Amino acid sequence: MHTCPSAGFVKRAGDLFEQVARAPISEINVGHSLNLMLDLANQYHVRLDGNFSTLVASIIVIEGIARQLHAEFSLMEEARPLLRKDPEIVSLYLKAKFVGFAKGLW
Repeated sequence: MHTCPSAGFVKRAGDLFEQVARAPISEINVGHSLNLMLDLANQYHVRLDGNFSTLVASIIVIEGIARQLHAEFSLMEEARPLLRKDPEIVSLYLKAKFVGFAKGLW
């Protein structure tokens, strides 16, 4: 496995992040988005921290179960009250985590 991601991975991961960040919150499928990120990491042979991979897998399973119980379930919609408290901080946090994640891979 590569210890340094290719420019292709960084570009595609950034594109995915931007796509999710621009989508209306009710249309964001967290599990699907995280699964796409895992697929990208696999495609570009990027090593992921085991804890991150476990967290992603857990979120995908939890969201899937929730959607089976309630087809209209949206994890992001349920998180909206928390996200509304300070959307600027949430945005800065997500960007910092993504940039930190990408830099940590170099």
